[in-house]
Amino acid sequence: KFVNAKRIKHYPAIKICRLGVDVGHQDKGLGTLIVDTVKWYFLDNNKSGCRYITVDAHKDAVQFYKKNGFVELVETSHSLASDTTLMFYDLMALKQAI
Repeated sequence: KFVNAKRIKHYPAIKICRLGVDVGHQDKGLGTLIVDTVKWYFLDNNKSGCRYITVDAHKDAVQFYKKNGFVELVETSHSLASDTTLMFYDLMALKQAI
């Protein structure tokens, strides 16, 4: 997704880790509410200087993150050696949308 000439070793990002919603409260929009809160928190006055939100999405959560605007860093099928897919959200996309 990043132009090779502009690739750097590190990108200013925050990482969502271990996000989950109790089974009894799923499909009520709570996960999306949490992710949206994180997006707006880091967009508002950019308290951290971060541009991206990253997540190692469990294979069962990839569609959830896609629905919330995240894209796979490398578009490949899930590796049998890994249960997660590295995904990111560009906060500039949200900023440009407002």
